[in-house]
Amino acid sequence: MNQHHQDSWKIYMQSCRNRMELIVIVVVTLCVLYAMASFLAWNENRPGDVLNDSLLNMITPRDFSIFTGLLTYGTITFGLIILAQKPGTFTVSLVAVSIICSIRMFAMYMVPLDPPEGIIPLRDLMLENSFYSNKVMVRDLFFSGHTSNTFLVGMLLQKKIHKQIAFTSCFLIACLVLVQHVHYTIDVLVAPFAAYLSYFIARTILGYRTRALV
Repeated sequence: MNQHHQDSWKIYMQSCRNRMELIVIVVVTLCVLYAMASFLAWNENRPGDVLNDSLLNMITPRDFSIFTGLLTYGTITFGLIILAQKPGTFTVSLVAVSIICSIRMFAMYMVPLDPPEGIIPLRDLMLENSFYSNKVMVRDLFFSGHTSNTFLVGMLLQKKIHKQIAFTSCFLIACLVLVQHVHYTIDVLVAPFAAYLSYFIARTILGYRTRALV
């Protein structure tokens, strides 16, 4: 973190209101993530519908779990390193994460789905050891978390080159989860819209407070 970014954080933290805001945002984000983990465990035992997906029917499933994981966490880590350098982008990012998780829980609740035919479960050791309670989840479908989260990173980043990296990674991840039959096509198509909505709401809530420090 360079001196300019350190100064931004120093200015931001001088305000008692900002400090309280940051604490509240962090606590709320952690609570939402905990709720997400509990919801996913409950949702895994809930029956749903199987969709007739014309695109998936044309694709022979192959296992790309390792590549999908590397791309996903590489993109998220890359984004967080950049976004955490400034208080404005960091707080907006946390709020956006809370919103997208909430939207995803609501969407999965309203649209319960069984996994696509021919699915090769996506092994994600990080999620299995945290959100997924040491289980391999196959019903966290509508909509794609891997796709929406990486698209959200692209929305939050500011520099063109950084956005290009994130969006390219998002596109590749979307292709890989479809080839692996981890998600239906509709799961992947809806994900960017959910990510944009989360970004828009977060900026609407906090933009007027943080714009000067973004």
